[in-house]
Amino acid sequence: MTPSTLLVRVAGPDALGQPVTPPKGRATLVCERLGETVIFAHSDVPGIWSCFGRGRFRRLSYRLDGVVMEFDRVAHFARPVVTVIAAEDALETPYAFDELSFDEVERIDRLAWENENQEVFPAFAERAQEALQEALYERAPAYEADEPGAFIRDGWLDRLVPSDSDLYDSALERYGNRCAITGLPLSMPGGFREGFVVPAHFRGAVPRAVCDVMPITGTLAFCYAHGLVAATEGLTLWLHPLLPLEIATLVGELNPSGRLNVPEAPQDWPRPELLRRHLAEAQA
Repeated sequence: MTPSTLLVRVAGPDALGQPVTPPKGRATLVCERLGETVIFAHSDVPGIWSCFGRGRFRRLSYRLDGVVMEFDRVAHFARPVVTVIAAEDALETPYAFDELSFDEVERIDRLAWENENQEVFPAFAERAQEALQEALYERAPAYEADEPGAFIRDGWLDRLVPSDSDLYDSALERYGNRCAITGLPLSMPGGFREGFVVPAHFRGAVPRAVCDVMPITGTLAFCYAHGLVAATEGLTLWLHPLLPLEIATLVGELNPSGRLNVPEAPQDWPRPELLRRHLAEAQA
């Protein structure tokens, strides 16, 4: 048994199992690998390979134009697995072959197996989108644009606290950069934002203080603005019966207490009268 596994360069995933011609004069380097399992991969930079699958080195065929490696028992990986090998060019055939240690092959096999057996779920927003639209459609008759207590479905983003304002920064700071409903972070390293600072009562006056607003992650900010999520004066969450099950389940898993996450200082908590008005409109 050889102390390593042969890595064979191919053009891409679609080329797995196709005959490979070793560089001129290098066929003897691979002869001892006959009958072994090899890893098919692609490399444009010495030492860095994307592995696409495996197969058995079945035989060497001698043709007029040279020697050809032939394979069988080919199996594709569900997704490429990247491996980085010290680019020492042990086989003296850069970009054609390389060698993998048994430990590295074991790692590749493990990742390939995990990729193959990992259950793939749709993204949360994608999974709930249709149900969310249906919920808003069912609520539409109760929220005509000229109704005094109506939610502003069109243009709701205009009521959000601007992200370049002092109030926005203060709200994130007091809430510890966490969503008031789920506890998830609202901003990530690099400036990426995953939420908004919303008025506690969308139909109320322009917010002036932290007690007038709450930071909420993107999808749930939308739900809050449209009356599918609210909270009582005692900070207990209220979920509309039309809220999609996927979203309601997520809220329950992330926030099992069923209460708003609020700042340490009570004066920064959402004002009870704002929560009460929002809840009344949501339940109408």
